[in-house]
Amino acid sequence: MKSIQNNNEALTNELDSISTANKLAKRKNDYEAATTDFEERKRILEEKKKNASSWFVRHLIIFQMLIGLSWRRKYIQIRHYSYIKMINRKKEFTASMTGNNLKSKLGMMAVRTIFLAIMAIIVIFPFYWMISIAFRTPTEINEAATGQMSLWPQSWSTEAFDILFKGRTDLNITTAIFISFGVSITSVITQTSVSLLGGYGVAHFKTRSSEFFVMILLATMMLPGEALLVGQYLIATKLDMKETFLALFIPFIGNAFSLFLFKNAFDGITDSIKQAAKIDGVSNWKFFWKVAIPLVKPIIFTSVLMSFITSWNSILWPQMVIMENKKLYTIPLILWDIMNATGDPQSAWSITLPDGGKLMDPQNLKMAASLVAIAPMFILFVVSKKYLIRGITKQSGAKG
Repeated sequence: MKSIQNNNEALTNELDSISTANKLAKRKNDYEAATTDFEERKRILEEKKKNASSWFVRHLIIFQMLIGLSWRRKYIQIRHYSYIKMINRKKEFTASMTGNNLKSKLGMMAVRTIFLAIMAIIVIFPFYWMISIAFRTPTEINEAATGQMSLWPQSWSTEAFDILFKGRTDLNITTAIFISFGVSITSVITQTSVSLLGGYGVAHFKTRSSEFFVMILLATMMLPGEALLVGQYLIATKLDMKETFLALFIPFIGNAFSLFLFKNAFDGITDSIKQAAKIDGVSNWKFFWKVAIPLVKPIIFTSVLMSFITSWNSILWPQMVIMENKKLYTIPLILWDIMNATGDPQSAWSITLPDGGKLMDPQNLKMAASLVAIAPMFILFVVSKKYLIRGITKQSGAKG
C-alpha cells in the first residue's frame, strides 16, 4: 500500500514538473514571438523611412518609430515581466557560480541604495516643504521674510486653510473644486470615447488614406498646445460659448496623442483573433465592445489619467474663456489669483497679522492652495495604481 502511495506521489510530481515545463515553454514562445514581432515592425518602419518620398515624410516616420516602438518595447517588458525576471535571475546565478566577486556585488548594491535614497530625498523634500509651510502661522511666515525659515514649524496652524475656504464670499473654493471635477470627468469621458472609436477605426478599417491620416495625426502632435488656443478662442467666441461650462472642456475632447496610443494598441490585436471572431459571426460593434476594449485596458487607464491630469491642471484656456465669471473658476484659477496677490495689501487674499499689519507674501496661503490642487491627483494615482498595473500585466490574446 505504501509503495502504491509513493508511486502516486512520484507520478503527481512528474506531472507537475511536466506542466511547469509546458508553461515555461509557452511563456518562452510568447516572449520570442513578441520580440520577433517587434523586430518585424522595426524593419518595416526602417524600409518606409528609406523609401520616404520627402524629408518631411521621413521625419514623420522617424517620429512614429520613436513613439510606437518605444511603447511596444515597454509593453513587451511589462507583459513578459515575470519571464524576463526569471531569465535574469538564472543569468545572475550562473554568473555567481562561475566566480563573480560577492564583494563587488555588495558594493554595487550599496551604491545603488545610496543613489536611490538621495533621489528619494530630492523628490520627497519639496512635498514636505510645501506641507510644512502650509501649516505655519502668518507671524512665522512674516518673520521668515527677513530671516531664515526653519525646517520644522514653530507651531502648526490651519489658519491658511481657514482663509482659503472661508476668507472670501465672492469666490468659493468648494465650488471651484466641484467645477474642476466636473470639467475633468467630462473631459475624461468624452476624450476616451472619441479616442477609442477613432483609434479602432484607423487600426481596423484599413484604407488608402489611413497612413496619410496617421501622418496628419503625428503632425498635429508636433504643434504646441498654445498655438491652437487662438483658433479655439475664436470658435468659442463665434459660438457664444464664453463664460460657460461647455467652453471649459471642449478643447480636451480631441487628443491626437491619446488617439495614436489607441491606434497602436488596436494594431497589436492579432489577425487570428479577428478571424476567429469573424468565423463566430461576431459583428464589428460586438468585436469592438467584447474583444478589442478588454485587450486595450492598460491604454484606457493611461488615457484616463492623462486626460484627467491635463484638464485638471489647465489654467491658460479657462483664463481666456471664463474672464471675470468667478462662479466658473477652477482650482488653478484660484491658485493663480492667490499668486497675483503677492505684495498687494488691498488684495482680498491678504492676511492680517496680530500687530495689525498685512502679510505681504502669504506663502502659507499659496502652499495651502497648492495642497488642495494636488490632493485629488495624488488620491487618483494611489487609487488607480493597482488597477493600472493589473491591467498592464493581465494576460491578453486568444487561448489556443
